[in-house]
Amino acid sequence: MEPLIALLSFLRISVADTCVYLTPSDQPLHTSIAEHLQNRHFSHISQLFSSLDSLLVANGKFFYQLHRSSYDQCLYLHLHPGNEVPDTLLLLPISKDMSDTNIIERKNLQTILNQLIGKLSENGFPFAVVKPEIRAFVNEHPVISLKVDTGPKILIHDIVLKSQRPPRYFVIKQLSGVRFPFEYSLKKIDKILQNLAASGMFETTSPPSVLFSEDENLLYLYGNKKQSLFIDALASLNTDNQNRPILTGEANFRFSNTLGYAEDLRISWRAPAALQQFLSISVVTPYLFNTPFGITSGFRLFRQDSTFVQISSSLTATYTFSPQVRSGLGFQREASNTFIASNALLSGFSAVYQRLDLSYFNSLGQGVDRRQFEAEISLLAGTLNTGERRLPRLKSHFSTLLDLPLRGRHKMFSSLRIEYLDGPEILLNESFRTGGYGSLRGFNEWTFFAKIAVLSSLEYRFFLDQFTFFKIFYDNGWQRLTAGEEGYFQGIGTGLALPAGNGLFHLDIAVGKFPGIPLQLRDTRLHIGFSNRF
Repeated sequence: MEPLIALLSFLRISVADTCVYLTPSDQPLHTSIAEHLQNRHFSHISQLFSSLDSLLVANGKFFYQLHRSSYDQCLYLHLHPGNEVPDTLLLLPISKDMSDTNIIERKNLQTILNQLIGKLSENGFPFAVVKPEIRAFVNEHPVISLKVDTGPKILIHDIVLKSQRPPRYFVIKQLSGVRFPFEYSLKKIDKILQNLAASGMFETTSPPSVLFSEDENLLYLYGNKKQSLFIDALASLNTDNQNRPILTGEANFRFSNTLGYAEDLRISWRAPAALQQFLSISVVTPYLFNTPFGITSGFRLFRQDSTFVQISSSLTATYTFSPQVRSGLGFQREASNTFIASNALLSGFSAVYQRLDLSYFNSLGQGVDRRQFEAEISLLAGTLNTGERRLPRLKSHFSTLLDLPLRGRHKMFSSLRIEYLDGPEILLNESFRTGGYGSLRGFNEWTFFAKIAVLSSLEYRFFLDQFTFFKIFYDNGWQRLTAGEEGYFQGIGTGLALPAGNGLFHLDIAVGKFPGIPLQLRDTRLHIGFSNRF
């Protein structure tokens, strides 16, 4: 004799390697479930129960009953819709904040259930089921409690990249900012998307998905390797010692992730004054041989006329702790040919912290707003050899940057930079160069030779649209110059940024104030720049 369950109308549901059949007790419920579940594949039985619960709750079947039975190595589920839900219910306390029984309306019950399921999902239980149960009746109103079935705690064991231009697997895992395995959480998955978007090295093409199975759970990321070329050019109108106008300029090129190893190549050229040329090349390779160990190298060349040449090179071994934090140990060698030929060898440590938060408008991880904070510190110690004498040197650097959106179209930008050089008989060629765009607007480019500089900038921006903005800025700082002078320098001005093709054109007008001297409007400086990203 065939069992009774064989006489019923069952829906075959694909669940991993398990044979599962489901039968609702009425035809409308049968049709609704067939439309939503029959063509889906579930990699875990708890995933089926969670989806079934969400579907029934969405249709107002809060008190459904699900009976299980087994036959011939298959699982059979018989579903009954349960009692109808009245308009008013009495809900027993479900948290410490609810000391008494609460009277709720039927429409609010679904909201409470969704909130509880959301909290459970955020804490590693994506298959949790929260089911109301009738405990008693008071004046024909049911008194209900919420029974929570957390289901299994889910761990994400690894990521799988689906891409037409595949990035480096190890690099993406490092840039994700999480350690595998991690507890399943929608917040953590969103954070992975944020970290990858902030790195600028992975472009999401589709929302992520998770494959649940008995052996391991995998996070699928859909996107391509992203590489970029950034070009920034600047021209400034300054004056020489005879107040004659001179034109200075600079150009910066940045190549990011060209090979897919999160490498960063920067080339900078600058002409801060007549007959002066400056060239800087730096290469950052944070992940060598699929490890968090890397190398940062740099080369700088400064030439003035035909009598003064300074060459500086550096090499630092780095370790990347997270997408935000990197530190290293290295050395820097400097050599110059001037009236006093000299060379210096310095060694020390450096550390970098970078954080970029993006706000999204869709599930592809595309950002419309950004909050950025950066901090960098370095300390070098060594000796300067002038041929006849060996002089001790201590050089330190600290800088920080904050890019903070305010309400609506308003934004604030601030920065702080501290340079310190200590030792006897400091030469001009080893001093810090300050002044002009990037340090003290309103002054000539690199007009100061400083042993100590504490420079800050505060800038307010008002956006007319996504790329066009008006700004007012105030640059200031205290400096002790190598020649012995010291004082408080200030620069104030305004500017405008306009989109130009794929780039941004910006114009700044600023006037600088020397310590102890009234502000002179005739000393106004003009900075014109253009930046573009490919």
